[in-house]
Amino acid sequence: MMNYGYPLYYLPDEDKIFNIVKNTCLTVMENQDTGEHFLVLCGGGMDLSQSIAYAYLLAGQRIPDELVFEVCTQPCLSVGKKEYLQIMKACRSELADIRRRALQRVKQINNALKGVKQSGA
Repeated sequence: MMNYGYPLYYLPDEDKIFNIVKNTCLTVMENQDTGEHFLVLCGGGMDLSQSIAYAYLLAGQRIPDELVFEVCTQPCLSVGKKEYLQIMKACRSELADIRRRALQRVKQINNALKGVKQSGA
């Protein structure tokens, strides 16, 4: 789970960026060619998925679907207990939302299949 950049949904304000830099091993970077913004690691060498997830929360953004499945559940691997609990609660919430969206999509597909079977197509 060591990418060079983790896309942000939008640029956090300066206070949030400072909070990210102060409380995690990440910072915010802009790709000057595209104008996109990313969380980027300032260190490496171990599983920093908790820190990456926490940086998203500090940025006021949700943890992306791709990351929420990869966040290490080992307590306090790269963050403190308070932060770990915040991260795990956010992951649980995101996973519940993913489940809800997936079930809705399955219903849509089932309805589409019923329509095809009934029309004889």
